[in-house]
Amino acid sequence: DALAGENQRFTELAAPSRQEIARSASQAAQQGPIALILPGIMGSHLAQGNNRIWLEPFSLVAGQMRLLAVNDEGQSEQHIQTDGWTHLYYQGFADYLDSQGIDARPFCYDWRLSIADSAQQFAQAFDQAAAEARQRDKPLYIAAHSMGGLVARLGLNLAGADGQPRWRTLAALNGRLVQFGTPNQGAVSMLTVLLGRDRLVRRLSQLGERSTEKGQFLELVRHYPGVLELLPWPDGSPQPDYLSDEAWRTLAPDSQTGHWKAPESAALQRARAVIEHLRQASLPAESCV
Repeated sequence: DALAGENQRFTELAAPSRQEIARSASQAAQQGPIALILPGIMGSHLAQGNNRIWLEPFSLVAGQMRLLAVNDEGQSEQHIQTDGWTHLYYQGFADYLDSQGIDARPFCYDWRLSIADSAQQFAQAFDQAAAEARQRDKPLYIAAHSMGGLVARLGLNLAGADGQPRWRTLAALNGRLVQFGTPNQGAVSMLTVLLGRDRLVRRLSQLGERSTEKGQFLELVRHYPGVLELLPWPDGSPQPDYLSDEAWRTLAPDSQTGHWKAPESAALQRARAVIEHLRQASLPAESCV
């Protein structure tokens, strides 16, 4: 109809649509192995209803980053849901797997919140995918980038319906966990984010400089459990323990030239507890690549 110039059956939109075009798996992939793909930190879009906030330049310029604030317990103040992944970074990989007859499925999560919360949600998605892989008699794979690797690691260590860690189910399905750039000992890059030195933070501050100051952005991020849980893991070495108030006090003089504030003590302690849980979460060599 559109090619013929007949537009009566179409609805005019008030603005350009932000809805991702649906992509269904190829016929071969619909009956092939299943791959759950977990993006890294900041790799999942976040929205309030139909309003995408992250990563949406128009929303950030409008100052809507404030809607992504969390409360003192690290829970979202607003009802926020995931809205797909960053297409530029992950869709090509999913399309390639599809071309190889693998049913690629995104598992997007709210990277602001605790890895422990996301791991619980991932465990449910894993169970569903495992049941389908078992029905197909095909393997189940997990491809996880950055923070997504920690979500998968913790989720696979959670007990399933049989009371055993989900690693056993993955092994029984001849599956593997593939981690890409996963910070299994934490990441110094998260320290640069909190200090406002990260390149993305600088770009975001420039993007929203008319509506949101850099300091306001950092004020939000310093409360995010998902960010704090990616700080370098304490290992007993002389290196600073960035999950302690003392380490942040040593950085205080530098804050005079920046916009950042130290994370709250209670938030750091909650992050330490999750990190200790992660440290105890196994990574079986026979089920990892």
